[in-house]
Amino acid sequence: MHAAPLAVDALLQSNLYEQKSAIIMTSATIQVGGSFRHFRNRLGLPQDTMVLEVASPFDYPKQALLLVPRDLPDPTSPAHGTVIQDILAGVASAMNGRTLVLFTSYASLRAAHAHLREMTPHLTILGQGIDGPRSVILDRFRATPNAILLGTNSFWEGIDVVGDALSCLVIVKLPFTVPSDPVFAARSELLEDSFMQLAVPQAVLRLKQGFGRLIRSGTDRGVVAILDSRLVTRRYGQTFIDSLPPATIVHCGARELAGLVGDWITRVPDDLVPEHVAGIGDGTGLE
Repeated sequence: MHAAPLAVDALLQSNLYEQKSAIIMTSATIQVGGSFRHFRNRLGLPQDTMVLEVASPFDYPKQALLLVPRDLPDPTSPAHGTVIQDILAGVASAMNGRTLVLFTSYASLRAAHAHLREMTPHLTILGQGIDGPRSVILDRFRATPNAILLGTNSFWEGIDVVGDALSCLVIVKLPFTVPSDPVFAARSELLEDSFMQLAVPQAVLRLKQGFGRLIRSGTDRGVVAILDSRLVTRRYGQTFIDSLPPATIVHCGARELAGLVGDWITRVPDDLVPEHVAGIGDGTGLE
């Protein structure tokens, strides 16, 4: 049996804040939509708490391309899984492996694993819970040039693959917490708008952690593709975009993904500035 407090602010106040004259809290995933408000509220920090946003040392516009398809089925649609599996096969072939795919469910991971095994026999498919434990398949992924790594849960954070071994990151769905999760459900009951006050901020922070798996050094280059139509069809989608590092963003069609991935990876670094990418895709533009 596990228990969790619904709020930690009072506990932190008595056990930490009152015991110290100064405290520094730091993380790459504190802000949501450029604001510290969610972090302050959850931890019970006063509104006059000193905050500082420090820019990343990475040149994200040159090093990372973010692809946002505009024409995917809704994640709740029965067609979503089939479309995603075909996209994954195309992207993996264009990259000749070197791809990490992050899922929000084991069922989707297993289905994609079976599809990729059939459609891309020339590549090594490594699935969490299928081809070995986390540490084993991660080591195999680093050592295998044409490998695709499929992960969920723990693979969204703590994965460090520097260099060309990981050059493409695919995020299948926005990582919302399952509404039936007991702790999430209980905390939701305390809020006026639990979706915008809790569900969205938690998913944003999780997405930022997942995005962070790609660029691990100043010389890394790669592509992130988020295959969730809610980024463009829901009002809250822009909050997710605004919370991510300032990569070069291209809105595109699903059929363009594989070609855009391959084109970005083969470009020389000097051509990776945003103004040289303006003609990519359907012309819907960069942000």
